[in-house]
Amino acid sequence: MESTVSKCLGRFEIWMPIPSYNKLMRMAEWQRNRLLGQFREQVALHKALGEVDVPAEAKYPIRLRFTQLLGKGSRVYDEDNFVAAHKIIADAFKRLGWIPDDSREYVRMMLAGEPEVHREKPCGGVRVEVWEGQ
Repeated sequence: MESTVSKCLGRFEIWMPIPSYNKLMRMAEWQRNRLLGQFREQVALHKALGEVDVPAEAKYPIRLRFTQLLGKGSRVYDEDNFVAAHKIIADAFKRLGWIPDDSREYVRMMLAGEPEVHREKPCGGVRVEVWEGQ
């Protein structure tokens, strides 16, 4: 029997406040679009630095594994509120052309264990590991 091992396509950190899902949904459309644009720029920067890439031949669904990074004044999110991070990053991947769509057919979310504390940082953020599907 053949075993399949997922391939890590990259790992990067974004040090920007992640809104809760509730806060993201309460934002005006222009605010949400501005926030999505900022995250898209961060993801594109990490691609340019060679830290992450989703090749055209990647197996779907890719898996985004998130670790919450706690900076000064940030608080731990439960899984429901951390969905906003998945939405924002998956949207960035779609708009950068890495995935055809941000549906579950092409991208899935995984949460890592406990958040990491980095109180020397001025704000919190997220570490994203990108894994190829099986």
